[in-house]
Amino acid sequence: MASNGGGTPTTASGSEVAQREGLRHWTINGLLRLTLLEPAIIHVIVAGQQPCCMSLLWFQRNLLPTDWFAQREVMTAFDA
Repeated sequence: MASNGGGTPTTASGSEVAQREGLRHWTINGLLRLTLLEPAIIHVIVAGQQPCCMSLLWFQRNLLPTDWFAQREVMTAFDA
């Protein structure tokens, strides 16, 4: 683990986090992708209003685009 110069530890990669936590690297890297979600999608999920098939497992098996507009299109497809 490194330091950012201010005494706060930083982590170089998802794999490093996985090793430190005793998890598989793909688990951590998959969860880190969730940080790229468009804020409105996060609000829908936090409110429990996401489509019933949109679960953590769905996110692990389906790569969402990083572009927020494209993410909204994916969300719209769930409603169709």
